[in-house]
Amino acid sequence: MTRTNTDPREGKRSPGFRIVKYTLLTVIALLALAVLLEGLTIARDTRTFPMPGRLVDIGSHEMHVWCEGEGRPTVILDAGAIAFSTSWRAVLPLVAQTTRVCAFDRSGLGWSEAGPGPWDGDQAADELALLLTASGIDEPVIYAGHSLGAMLARIFADRYPERLAGLVLIEPADPEIIIGEINEERETPINRDMPDSTCGFRCPIAVFMALTGLPRWMLKGQDILNDQQLPELAVKEFVARSVRPSNIRHLVFMGRYFPRIFFQTLDNTSLGSTPVVFVYGTRSGELLGDHTSLEEWQHDYDAQLVAWQRTGETSANFLGMREVPDANHLSIVTYPEHAEAVAGVIREMHEHVRDQGRKEDTNEAASWRLTAEWQLSVAFRSPESAIYDARREVVYVSNVNGYEENGEGFLSTISTRGELLELKWIQGLNAPTGMAISGDILYVVDFNRLVAIDIPNRRIRAQYPSPDELPGLNDVTVDSNGSVFVSGSESETIYQLSEGKLRRWIQSDELKYANGLHVTDRFLYVSGFYLRRIDREPMEIQDLGFDERLEDLESIEPDGKGGYFITQIGDKPIMHWSESGELTTVLPRSTYSADIDFIADQNLLIVPSGGNTVVGFSAARLPSTD
Repeated sequence: MTRTNTDPREGKRSPGFRIVKYTLLTVIALLALAVLLEGLTIARDTRTFPMPGRLVDIGSHEMHVWCEGEGRPTVILDAGAIAFSTSWRAVLPLVAQTTRVCAFDRSGLGWSEAGPGPWDGDQAADELALLLTASGIDEPVIYAGHSLGAMLARIFADRYPERLAGLVLIEPADPEIIIGEINEERETPINRDMPDSTCGFRCPIAVFMALTGLPRWMLKGQDILNDQQLPELAVKEFVARSVRPSNIRHLVFMGRYFPRIFFQTLDNTSLGSTPVVFVYGTRSGELLGDHTSLEEWQHDYDAQLVAWQRTGETSANFLGMREVPDANHLSIVTYPEHAEAVAGVIREMHEHVRDQGRKEDTNEAASWRLTAEWQLSVAFRSPESAIYDARREVVYVSNVNGYEENGEGFLSTISTRGELLELKWIQGLNAPTGMAISGDILYVVDFNRLVAIDIPNRRIRAQYPSPDELPGLNDVTVDSNGSVFVSGSESETIYQLSEGKLRRWIQSDELKYANGLHVTDRFLYVSGFYLRRIDREPMEIQDLGFDERLEDLESIEPDGKGGYFITQIGDKPIMHWSESGELTTVLPRSTYSADIDFIADQNLLIVPSGGNTVVGFSAARLPSTD
């Protein structure tokens, strides 16, 4: 028998349920409509606002760079925190009247693709170095940065001083003030192998909001973007590119690592000899924070000026402060009249750098030209020395990783094309520095001992402790007969490996801070506080006459033509001492070039460098001017 439904309530829903149901359906329909409309708007924006420059492949992804003008040195423009290349529309054409100028989009902003993994100041500097090389810009550049871009310029100066001709810092935020306000710890851990490791639910939510067009509507309500003095095209381009889901996701993602940038900026304690000038507006505080009174604003403004002056004075080439009347933090690069003033300062820096170059050209003619071919920035830890193994066609790189007996030091292997082969080829060392090869043995100075590594078997074959308690062992060299010599920086001693032990070979205060070594059949060259040569037959220390021009040296490396490349501690130039006795500059600025190696048959100079990088320079010998 079929059962009939006699309960009138069964099969019916309450009015409240129907309200919720249709409300949800309405919301879903509206969201779908919003997503559709935003998608159509993004498609229209893509057609309306094409990229002004071109995409350049830097290996991991493509970045956008927009260049105009002709001349050298090239000027690089780096925008504020969430801005990109087109924020320089008012400045770029003015600078292009004088020289070549390039504005670029940092990864994930504007037309640039997002790079792999988290992003911080070091990553930004490394990517810009790769972008410059891939764009064919090998000579040092003038770096003009605004706001966050100016902070990143300081980090770039710390990691790549040899690639800088000058710095124009436009209203950089003071990292000490920001750190005090946000109360952040120094390090936010980064795992570059897990790009989504810290974004969590925030990134999907940000993408969903962007798909609905919410960020676009939020931007339309911002008074800053409704400023009638801002270039209309620049505003429209900023909105069109900023609200894209990929851009919003990147902003949320990289925001997690902003505190790292502030601390990395503070790590730049000296600008060395790089020419630097600061540019600021007299109304800069209007967009730099909330102030309850004119007195509070003036206090912060004065503190900012003092901080900029203090930073500028860390450069031996500080050109001072330049004031832009009535400019605030945004208008200083966007209002036409303020942009003219900023462009004038950049042109002033360009002329200063050109004048410096003309003076250097008058003073000396370089014997070699170095051109950066590649740069490797991986997980090196204070790379100190590089040496080429011709038999195995590999370069060994020593990583100090803390100058102490900690077992954390290691050796890496790379190719002569700048490819990482194995990060930790040999581990468990203390603080490996200088290296030398004899047959299948790689000698490595390791804190207060010398270790002999069996290359084919990748193991430590023997170790030889120093005979002195605090010798400061530094470098090692081997002559054609297999005699091994080791420098002691603190003991002012050269040691020789003899009968299975390190023994004192010669000691003298003339060998103060003995560092890099190179041995020939007759001479032992010592680069220490000064350059000295030891005649091995009478055991005589010779002064080569360069004390006024060379001081506090790092390494000395033969060029295969009878001359030597010489590096100095700090951001000093790489020098060349020719076979005729002439001393010339071959790289005006260097970022702590450590123990270098020159591969003569490849004309390749390998330079372990500051900022945990190794740089390969092609070396071309210049014709004599005699």
